[in-house]
Amino acid sequence: MSVTHSKVVETLMELVERTSSDIRDHVQIDNNAQSPEKQSDLKNQY
Repeated sequence: MSVTHSKVVETLMELVERTSSDIRDHVQIDNNAQSPEKQSDLKNQY
């Protein structure tokens, strides 16, 4: 039972790693795609 459990945890950790790096890539792309107008709009909202 403990062997199976640790294997599941290992797989989950791998998934989290992969997902978080994917999210980081998407966030970087979004930031690069933002135009100065969009950024000033965001500042005006706050």
